[in-house]
Amino acid sequence: MIIVHLTGTLLLPTILFDLPQYMALQPDIESVHVFTRRLRSKLWSSIYYGGDLQMHFYQPIRWPLPFRLPNKLFPTVINKIRKFPKRQTILHLHNINDFSMPSFGKLLSIPGISKVFTTHDTPGEKDISLLLDNNVEIIAQSKYTAEQVNRNSGYYPLIISLGFNPSLFNDTLPEELARKKVGVERGKVLFWNGRISPEKDLPTFIDALPLIANELRDTPLTAIVKLRGINPWDNYCWSTLMSLNQKIGLYKRLVRNLQVKLDFPYKQPRELVPYYRSSDVLIHTSLLENFGLVFTEAMACGTPVVAANCATAPEIVGDCGLLFEPRNPQDLAEKTSRLLSDDKLHSKLSNMGKKKALTMYNIKKTADIYVNLYRGLLSCQTR
Repeated sequence: MIIVHLTGTLLLPTILFDLPQYMALQPDIESVHVFTRRLRSKLWSSIYYGGDLQMHFYQPIRWPLPFRLPNKLFPTVINKIRKFPKRQTILHLHNINDFSMPSFGKLLSIPGISKVFTTHDTPGEKDISLLLDNNVEIIAQSKYTAEQVNRNSGYYPLIISLGFNPSLFNDTLPEELARKKVGVERGKVLFWNGRISPEKDLPTFIDALPLIANELRDTPLTAIVKLRGINPWDNYCWSTLMSLNQKIGLYKRLVRNLQVKLDFPYKQPRELVPYYRSSDVLIHTSLLENFGLVFTEAMACGTPVVAANCATAPEIVGDCGLLFEPRNPQDLAEKTSRLLSDDKLHSKLSNMGKKKALTMYNIKKTADIYVNLYRGLLSCQTR
């Protein structure tokens, strides 16, 4: 069996690297190929991981990022995919919005290759119809996303949850060492990790900070804001950064037990581990998630989660964390203060979160489920 992943955007490393690597370990997998963008280098090149996983980078990244894979590259992409053996190959597509419809249609019409599509957003009725007309197996990463697809199109897709890499995200790094790496010496640590966009709702976290500090006025607090996706051409991004900078300056003068640290993008997922391990709570204010990998990473590291009660948080976090009313800084502050002042509750949620992450959202389990799906599709094709 040969597996080919194709995406026009730089997806999460767990999708581009971890998931294919675990797939490549299966005894009946001849090779796994990932076609995606690269940050720099020539138009086409390949690097190899252990001989079974091949990464193909088809276009250098330039800023601002184009939203779609340029049509001029599609003949090259399609010709490469056509060369894989028929009835032995799975083409796994990610994100319809990466491709123009004519080009996407050409991919779907390649004969003799079974096709799987995983949605990382919510495709519309026309997109779903196109996939179904070409006998593509559609996958959603959560029950929430599956219900959104069903609401838009009347079709309920198969659910295969995304997963975290347990060899990276775990509780083996001592908290004292983690705090030393992050630069935090004492008190409670609150961690926010995400990109600057309206749906991530960073302002609710920032507005809740003085309220939390007031509730825990005798406890030193450090709030770490890990920012991703800073777009110099985006008005919302810059206005949010300016407001954030003003409020941090105000808090520094008026809130004696609160320190806010801004941190910027990481290069490797492993760089996040010290942040999770040094934090007493992960606060996630996002209003829209199709899965929420950050939940599972934090839970696997033993960090309890306080999240907005919407989208996938009730499904992924559930009773292993605390949920607050979306866009409500007062409720967020109440839930966070409760968690940080109750050691028994903190320990309980930490242990429950680790157990749930390992049993339900392990990338090894995700890879096994996908490979079993691939085997079923190929067996149907050979009949």
